[in-house]
Amino acid sequence: MKNVQCNNSIDVVKGGLISLVVIGHFLLGTLEGNFVRYYIYSFHMPMFIFISGFLIKREKIRSRSYKAFITHYAKRMLGWWAVAWCFYTGLSLIKDFDLNKIGHFLLEPYYHLWYVPTLFCMICIVYMLQKMFVKNSRLFWLSLITISVLCKFVNWPSVSNLGHMIYFTLGVICGNISFNIVKIGGGKCWILYTIFIALVYALPLRQNVLYPYWTIPVTLLLILFWLYPNLKEDKLPKSPVLAYWGRNSLQIYLWHVFPIAILKNLFDYSPVLYYVGIALLSALFCITSYTIIHKKQI
Repeated sequence: MKNVQCNNSIDVVKGGLISLVVIGHFLLGTLEGNFVRYYIYSFHMPMFIFISGFLIKREKIRSRSYKAFITHYAKRMLGWWAVAWCFYTGLSLIKDFDLNKIGHFLLEPYYHLWYVPTLFCMICIVYMLQKMFVKNSRLFWLSLITISVLCKFVNWPSVSNLGHMIYFTLGVICGNISFNIVKIGGGKCWILYTIFIALVYALPLRQNVLYPYWTIPVTLLLILFWLYPNLKEDKLPKSPVLAYWGRNSLQIYLWHVFPIAILKNLFDYSPVLYYVGIALLSALFCITSYTIIHKKQI
């Protein structure tokens, strides 16, 4: 398996997925009324969560003390998320001031801000299990898979939306165990168990607007037979712009909603003008990205 620190495919896929996140957010209309938006929403976040799990290395995370663990993720993502949370919450309070809403925004962050605290909760689960079962690998995996399944049936607040945990667990498995998905057997039969459990998601207790019945097995097939092999062997072609977006996906994710919201407020009377504004902003962003990359290569 290629070293994830210099894996071009991971950056390219993350860049492609963050592009889909932005597209999904700027498209007008409801999910049910916009097929493109509906299709994007059906798989882009599960794949993002899978990659996040894929990047978690058991030995590395286990070696960190509790203080080092918190410090690492505070610097890497929680600090940036806190800044974004204060910014978007402040804007919401300016629009409709009510101090009682601050508690609400902690459990139900503004629009897109659920992902970072949810991801951190998933990482914490892996970290704690790794500390508990440091000498028993099978018990670690069994506990992680079981928790992932149970999380599906709990009504979580958006700040800890652990209903997506199975995709994260699948990523952790694929990132730490080298196997051929077509030739699974022997001591790795628990991988089949994980896949089987994941397929349980195709029969949810209630219909999910974002992830209807048919999308679950389709997403799993994409992950296991396309995404995982390409990440494992670093097979995807190089794309400097997508790779750049992938390396900066957190910042793009946190801040892309602001200009979209401004355009929606400015041109709520004219979808045509709104999309023209989106096109101009997108072109400016692409040109800026290309310029930065070109300067770094000189």
